[in-house]
Amino acid sequence: MNTIINGSALNKAARAVKGIAGRGSYMPVLDMVRIKGIREGLEISGTNLETWISYTIACDDTADGSQVFIDAARLLGAVKGRKGSQSVGINAGILQIGALSIEDSPDIAMDYPLQAEYSNPVHVASIAGAEFKAMIKRHRATSKKLGDTTRINLCGVNVEYHPDLLGSTWTTTDGYSLTCEEVDGRPYGDELKKALIPMEYLVKAAAATSPKDTVEIDVLQSTAGEVARVQIWNISGSCIEYTIRTTDEQFPDFRRVIPETSKSLVRFDVDPAELGRIVSEAVITAPEDSGAITLEVIPAGSDDDLASPTHDRLKVSSTSRAGSYESSIECAIRGFASDALQPVSFNAKYLQAIAGFTSDLMLVSLQGPLQAARFDYDRVQTAVLMPVNLTRS
Repeated sequence: MNTIINGSALNKAARAVKGIAGRGSYMPVLDMVRIKGIREGLEISGTNLETWISYTIACDDTADGSQVFIDAARLLGAVKGRKGSQSVGINAGILQIGALSIEDSPDIAMDYPLQAEYSNPVHVASIAGAEFKAMIKRHRATSKKLGDTTRINLCGVNVEYHPDLLGSTWTTTDGYSLTCEEVDGRPYGDELKKALIPMEYLVKAAAATSPKDTVEIDVLQSTAGEVARVQIWNISGSCIEYTIRTTDEQFPDFRRVIPETSKSLVRFDVDPAELGRIVSEAVITAPEDSGAITLEVIPAGSDDDLASPTHDRLKVSSTSRAGSYESSIECAIRGFASDALQPVSFNAKYLQAIAGFTSDLMLVSLQGPLQAARFDYDRVQTAVLMPVNLTRS
């Protein structure tokens, strides 16, 4: 097998596959990647037994089935920095890249784990590359990192879908804040299913995705269990496929903690850029232990320290040994503000993250000092943030 491949495409493929393979110090075979000529192009694949990656680079003259097994780190070193057209060949157990020759590892290759066969594919979502990257970034902000918690169910995205209908709901939570959004509409019916996909590998898939790519996501079954298949299609015909084993643990019943807007004491629209700015100023004087800043809604014409404002206002304040801060921005109350409404305190870092999700107006619903707040943005996305209890001894 001999063909011509762009050096930057080789470099990108080697980096993506190295992100999955090369982690098997206890099993040397998991440090290997398989490079094979197939009908669609040159396929570079690897696994850590939890996730498989298959990176196919579209090219000509590769359908003879020749293959070699190369150490993932060695392959990455061989293609790093290469640009322009590169001659690539697989002949008699030797990988040839330009003038460089790398020998196969046949002894280790005999133990290379085979990927299970999958059935019952269910299509979950079709997403543009730019939106997939942005969505995973949003959900990463409200999920736990593996190793930081013993609750594995907080380290992934819960995808709720219907086997026969379009639409899926993606939800993440770290136990304090929650992000829930729809892709292609909200699923409904009595046969809804759930797949808990580890965030770690979705982050790797997003890193390998270009903005103009198309991402297809499916859920499949095998004798080894359920997997999520993420296929990233490039306009050139190349494809990156991640097959990620889902988590068996149950995701928290998040619907129980999403406040109903009908029960809120006040609902108001606010510019997230202005909210993010004023929160960034208030965080300087927020307490180090709680990071708490306080929000208070001031209706237009009310008798308060803002001297009867002509517009609805949102006052933000913080106090600590470092000093105190108080300022306000305009908001627009929907309906009316209940007389029972009191100031509510939140952790500034979580509030900054939520404000950074959108450039459109954000709808905020507050229930009380110790009740969860609801943030609706970008039409179909919802975040929930628990307040800080400043009266706790």
